[in-house]
Amino acid sequence: MKTYYLSNEQMLQNFGAMFENLSKEGDLKTELAEYGYDDAKIAEGKALYDEARKTFDANIKETREETSASLAFQEKYQNVQKKYSTHRKKARIVFEDNEEALRQLKLKGSAARAIATAMEEMRAFYQLLDTTPNLLTPLK
Repeated sequence: MKTYYLSNEQMLQNFGAMFENLSKEGDLKTELAEYGYDDAKIAEGKALYDEARKTFDANIKETREETSASLAFQEKYQNVQKKYSTHRKKARIVFEDNEEALRQLKLKGSAARAIATAMEEMRAFYQLLDTTPNLLTPLK
């Protein structure tokens, strides 16, 4: 026997159609009443459907907002990453003979790839340049 699954959206559409039909057709209400689904039970089911629909729609909206925010973040992060990469390369060239500066600015090895680590690396790089004029001056 084949198992048949419905998505949340399909179930909500089916229930929505059922409640729409119930509001328009008296015969369907009469038939359901024979199985113990009186107006009170139907109203209870409709309230559950309305709440589920509201929650589903809110979830869809939130997912869209998350996707939009994620895309905006990725775009900004890539722009910052490009600038940092340029500044890092420039600093490596300027300080290639200065081991202390290379160590302080963490210019040895490759840049971090993980976003959190890379952002911390960028923050430390720019903060050190900002607070140490003798490192910043040669880069101007």
